[in-house]
Amino acid sequence: MRNLFSLFFLLTIISFSCSNKQKVTSDLFNVDSLIDAQSRYLKEEHAGLEKISSLGNSRDSVFSIPKDTTAWKNELEAFNVLHLINKPVNRNSYTIENQEDTKSNLSVRTFAIKASLPTDEKKLPIEYLKIYYQETPDKIRRIEGQYRESGRMYKTLQILRMEFEPVHDKMVLTSYSISGGQKMLMGDSVQYEINTSVILTK
Repeated sequence: MRNLFSLFFLLTIISFSCSNKQKVTSDLFNVDSLIDAQSRYLKEEHAGLEKISSLGNSRDSVFSIPKDTTAWKNELEAFNVLHLINKPVNRNSYTIENQEDTKSNLSVRTFAIKASLPTDEKKLPIEYLKIYYQETPDKIRRIEGQYRESGRMYKTLQILRMEFEPVHDKMVLTSYSISGGQKMLMGDSVQYEINTSVILTK
């Protein structure tokens, strides 16, 4: 009986491991893992942030040093929306193209909504996602995506960008920006922009 239980337990672990591996590798682009890895590294390096924000005609600048990994994840949480591209209901709605970037020495992998989709199925939250890389896809230099959201009372559009540079043989986040606007029903549009530089203090 004990041997039978041990065999059942082993098969359960193997089955879970295989299904978990399939889940990870089936993502079009694993944004969550990227944010986790960058948050850990930047915390270890005691990196700081210089953030310039503008909302309409107002402008503000602030410097801070996130105290831990959780604080870094909170700083980067706006980019979590890019993971919506991986939802099973969305995943097969994108084409994937690889080409050379005409404005740099980088290659770019583009995830774009399929033109063949019916109009009502093209209203996905991620309009496109572009991954710029140098030589191999693991050497990411830039990420750009367009996110949109609409409700009964509002419409939101954002352009999200992350820039990376090689530091100590690792691709490290060095700046990021979020720009866009929100249109309220029966109200004015609000435009905003946040530009952040990552300062390595060590």
